[in-house]
Amino acid sequence: MDPFRNPSTREDLAELEHQQREFLLRWFEEFYFDPIAEEKSGIQRKYRWPSINKVDPFEELSSAFGQRISTAILKEVAKDLSRRSDDWRARPDEFASSKHQIGRPAQMGDHLGTRLWVMPEDLRLDVLQRIAALEATLAVIQFPPPHFGHNNPPEALDELPATQADVGALQETLHVIRDEIQKGRTTPEALTVHKSTLVKWAKKVASWIGARATKFSDEAASSAGKVAGPTIILAIAGILPKIEDLTSAMQNLINYFSNLS
Repeated sequence: MDPFRNPSTREDLAELEHQQREFLLRWFEEFYFDPIAEEKSGIQRKYRWPSINKVDPFEELSSAFGQRISTAILKEVAKDLSRRSDDWRARPDEFASSKHQIGRPAQMGDHLGTRLWVMPEDLRLDVLQRIAALEATLAVIQFPPPHFGHNNPPEALDELPATQADVGALQETLHVIRDEIQKGRTTPEALTVHKSTLVKWAKKVASWIGARATKFSDEAASSAGKVAGPTIILAIAGILPKIEDLTSAMQNLINYFSNLS
């Protein structure tokens, strides 16, 4: 939604004010920086920050948005920024040329090769909650030691629908998605790539299970707890509905962004 729109209801006003706070924070962090914090984080800059004058967050926000966003919201965001640091500085002119050329607010930041997409809170939280649910499912999967089952043919575990490395790669993908969503640095393109990765992972597992459904069912009925194979396969299969939930939530965000184009 446009953070500069006119609210239609009291509920819409509350949502609008939340979006404006998020928008202002992202805009400020795009064009200003805290040199001490960046130095501690190991961020290397091409410019020498001691030569850049300090700025007052409220003055900068008022200059850019004083005619479009209420003073109360500007003061609230400026106060939050001032609590975080008393040493904010403007990035050099090479980054500042687009500072006030906001255009469509959902797509600002193109000059730095990134976009700060303003996401509706309900869609953003839905994706984060689906990620958490999937991570919780992954966390309880227990892979057997290597070569477990080799003395118990024909239920040897030489092959599984997913390996421990596969699950680790999936967890890393979820970490990246969550980080991008939380920092407001995601894009429709990035979401589409991540979604494709998740779908491919799920299709691989589903195909494996589908091709061995009869054999797996027979082993599960006869093993009576002697072999870990059916148990871990069931655990891995339980990932699939959670992936479907997450990709559906991601698609909702993608559709929202598409409607802004």
